Amino acid sequence: MISFVVHGVPISQGSKRHVGKGRMIESSRKLAPWREKVAEAAAKAMHDQAPYNEPCWMAARFLFWRPQAHYRSGQFAHMLKPSAPERPMTYPDVEKLVRAVNDAIEGITFRNDSMVTWLLAEKAYGEKPGCLVVLGPMREPMPERLLRASDWDYHHAAAALRMVEA
Repeated sequence: MISFVVHGVPISQGSKRHVGKGRMIESSRKLAPWREKVAEAAAKAMHDQAPYNEPCWMAARFLFWRPQAHYRSGQFAHMLKPSAPERPMTYPDVEKLVRAVNDAIEGITFRNDSMVTWLLAEKAYGEKPGCLVVLGPMREPMPERLLRASDWDYHHAAAALRMVEA
């Protein structure tokens, strides 16, 4: 099992656009640098370990800053408005965020992203934007009760699982 954090605003893998002569390019210029950061963090977490070549599970949490419009004003500026949503329900789509991460770590953490057979992904508001990823082979499943007990904090769950295994 491995886990890693990538700091920065998560970028989704959107649509590609046709530029002629059968060439397609990503529509976002921010995607390539984001993928590089994700790949670098994954490679560091793997510690020269060979990529998994078997069915894998993956848990990912994408954190975003809460918009200023969600907060009250004046002396209560530190408090959320009653109408502020608990979770981000806007762009980017969680599926496209996962796709960008999976394409970035393919060949580093697993041979092919089709090997991910169990996936848990969420978008949430956090103090710092970024992405937390925990993954491992299906023969070593991430117990859902451990995730629940750690309040869905994947890094704490992964650390607890490592301590239990030691």
